[in-house]
Amino acid sequence: LDVGVPGSRDWSAGDDADINPCLDGRNRFPVEEECPKFREVVVRYFEECARLSNELAVLIAGALGVEEGMEEEMGLAKRMVNDHTSYLRMNHYPPCRSGASEKENADVSGDGERNTAEKSPQ
Repeated sequence: LDVGVPGSRDWSAGDDADINPCLDGRNRFPVEEECPKFREVVVRYFEECARLSNELAVLIAGALGVEEGMEEEMGLAKRMVNDHTSYLRMNHYPPCRSGASEKENADVSGDGERNTAEKSPQ
């Protein structure tokens, strides 16, 4: 499941609202009845990650010598906060198949970036 910041920046608007397409389409959360509070929790987590990212950007800018009076550099920082196109990806990894090799279990992950395998504790 990929979740992106809504185009309108308004999480209260429906995912299908005309003002809310993301960079790669629309968010599609499970229906509330099937997964209660999932959307609420994911949105809150997403917003907290964005807040943390903004704080880190300010710290990094300070470490690079960017100060409040540097209008051009501060403008870039503000645009990054207001115009970011962040995504949150949640992957589901099925349990390792009993009796399968590590390679066979790694091949079933379906991870969009790379295959990963975890050894289960024995």
